[in-house]
Amino acid sequence: MLSKFPQILPSVTSRSLAQGLGLALIFLSGCASYQSEYETRLIGSLPNQREVTIDEAQSFPGDVLCGRYTSLTGQGFSFVTRDFVVTPYTVLNRASELELSVFCAKNPRAALLENTGLGAWDDDLQIATRLRDDMRAIDNAIRTYYRTRHGMPKNLDVLLGEDLGLDETSLLDPWGKRYRYDPGLSGRTKPIFELISYGADGLSGGSGENADMRYSQLELLEHMLRVEGL
Repeated sequence: MLSKFPQILPSVTSRSLAQGLGLALIFLSGCASYQSEYETRLIGSLPNQREVTIDEAQSFPGDVLCGRYTSLTGQGFSFVTRDFVVTPYTVLNRASELELSVFCAKNPRAALLENTGLGAWDDDLQIATRLRDDMRAIDNAIRTYYRTRHGMPKNLDVLLGEDLGLDETSLLDPWGKRYRYDPGLSGRTKPIFELISYGADGLSGGSGENADMRYSQLELLEHMLRVEGL
């Protein structure tokens, strides 16, 4: 997929980890000012930081760097090549096709709509902004509950009994319907869950104003809104 990207930055053919904790990378002239920092963050996120090479690094709107890297596996017996996305807010060292299609696009709004159906609700993106704000507020409440109670809330109503900044209206999507909450089997360090708005019709599936919005797509929505200045 990366071969289809416009050549915004020159292709970088090889960079490797230097001595000690310092990550000395070889850069070509004309690269984006944040490329060195981002590649250091990418390498730091890998289970094995030896003999890493980075290729096809390219810049996209929203201060995003996309490319492909090759590194030793965690066991150190073989090499693996994967696509990556690094933004000011996250490092995706195993970027999915959907993540690549939106983060690594000249027009994230058009890419998000084409690949997920999200964004067709309204031209001024007020609904998109509301969905982002709602899901982020509920996310923060769930994480606080998880951290203080050492477990996941069984349902969203549990959060209303805590001092977490939520009320009943906080749990309603832009069409006045309750967000659906599915708690997952969370690990020791972070909660795993899904929040869903089923759009205007309140039914699973659909397109346009009926498109589903999932918490697992929140980073994509947030990226699009940042690029749009919202």
